[in-house]
Amino acid sequence: MTAQIAAYGRLVDDPQVKQTSKGTPMTLARMAVSLPCS
Repeated sequence: MTAQIAAYGRLVDDPQVKQTSKGTPMTLARMAVSLPCS
């Protein structure tokens, strides 16, 4: 299963490469985004 998103912001930390329990590589990243105040 794959997922795609589009977001505008800045990375909070360096991306981390990890593996799932089945050995599939994946990347984790934390992002700071501004939310609209309405």
